[in-house]
Amino acid sequence: MRREIDPVVMQRAAVAVPIVAVLISVLVVYPAWGRYSRLRADVEQKEAQLKSVLSRPVPVRRSVVPTADPKPDEPPRFLEEMRAVARASRCTMVGFDLTPKDASRPKAASEEAKTPDPNKPPEIVRTVRAKVEVEAGYPAVRAFVAAVLSAPRLYAITSLELSRSQLVAGATCRAAVEIERYIVDPVALAKVAAAK
Repeated sequence: MRREIDPVVMQRAAVAVPIVAVLISVLVVYPAWGRYSRLRADVEQKEAQLKSVLSRPVPVRRSVVPTADPKPDEPPRFLEEMRAVARASRCTMVGFDLTPKDASRPKAASEEAKTPDPNKPPEIVRTVRAKVEVEAGYPAVRAFVAAVLSAPRLYAITSLELSRSQLVAGATCRAAVEIERYIVDPVALAKVAAAK
């Protein structure tokens, strides 16, 4: 027993099915296709940026002088270099101390009583610390720190104290930066050279 489908129902289904299909494509497929198109354009843009970055030559790090000779004019040269770095960073140097608290502390009696180990080679490089105080806005202080770290001579920042005069945008900051530099000890260098 086969049942015949009413021709009116068939006509309505023939009209309704394409309308439902169009509604589904408009409400579901079309927005997803738009998101897909935007994502595809974003991926192409990122690929172009990556190709641009990869095509640039690798920046060559300029040579850095690791140490300085212990000439009498080394501290003034260091001071002048820090003044130049501060000027270039738009900072005002407000203080400078060649012997910060840790460096000026006297040695303990047990340290002085020790005799040098003859088997241990002498230290050729001596570290010297200085404290530089600068005043400027935060971006300029940050530029000063970056310039010290990228200076032609090797420096290490061992301490950074930052204080702000007011808690408002654009207020000046005062930074106390402790900088470590390295000096060749000629006596130790001569001993090492003589031992070879």
